[in-house]
Amino acid sequence: MNTKSIFNFIRSFHLKFFLKDFPDNIAIYFHNIESNRFNDFIDILKFFNDLNYKIVDPSSYVKKDNKKKLFISFDDNYYNWIKISELLAKNDFKATFYTNSGAFSDIATKEYLNDYFNRINYKKDLRTISKNHLITIYKDHNHIIGGHTVNHFNLNGIKYQNAINEIYENKIHLEEIINHPIYHFSYPFGMRRYFNENLRNYCKEINYKTVCNAIPGQLFNKIHNYDIYRTMWDFNIDFISNLNNIKVDGRLFHNLFQKSPIG
Repeated sequence: MNTKSIFNFIRSFHLKFFLKDFPDNIAIYFHNIESNRFNDFIDILKFFNDLNYKIVDPSSYVKKDNKKKLFISFDDNYYNWIKISELLAKNDFKATFYTNSGAFSDIATKEYLNDYFNRINYKKDLRTISKNHLITIYKDHNHIIGGHTVNHFNLNGIKYQNAINEIYENKIHLEEIINHPIYHFSYPFGMRRYFNENLRNYCKEINYKTVCNAIPGQLFNKIHNYDIYRTMWDFNIDFISNLNNIKVDGRLFHNLFQKSPIG
């Protein structure tokens, strides 16, 4: 049995035996959204809004209460963020944008951006937002800006001092741009193997209030007052499959094998 077949079996097994009702706390993240999917995106948010989920900021999300909460976030610096943030604001929805401070269009060279998009494995619109765009997202569209390191490196793949510099310098630079403290962080690539406890503790030391990962199938974990588990919404699969990704309880499999049962 090849790797794909094994994964399909694991996913099918979890869909049959570990599929639950929606958890009370749902954190969904996106990267870029193409313009032709904007209406689909708003439909997703309205779907959960109709189920009485309240869209909240990271600090509200990690508060322990009995409310049904939806946390929406974006990683990296895609040019469409400016349109996405405006669309969200027009529909009275709030999101968090985790931003790399080295990838702004007004400071990054073409060579840098080519390397950047190669790192994040994106091949379509190779443009990024500018610093002024970020200010618009924050001030005019009333969204939250979070840290995502300077250059989007694998923090476990570089020296510890370089990793903490990536985190700290990103935070300081973003605070200078929007003239407001940055309290929330998402580490690049999002899987457990790309981060470690020393870096998590360092984030606390520099006054980050939450740290986001991107480990799917973990939304049934008890809300922690610092860590946020997120599941990606994948526009390459259908609506129901994405909903099932949210409803799968993958805690046991992840604890045993340090992997997600849903990819």
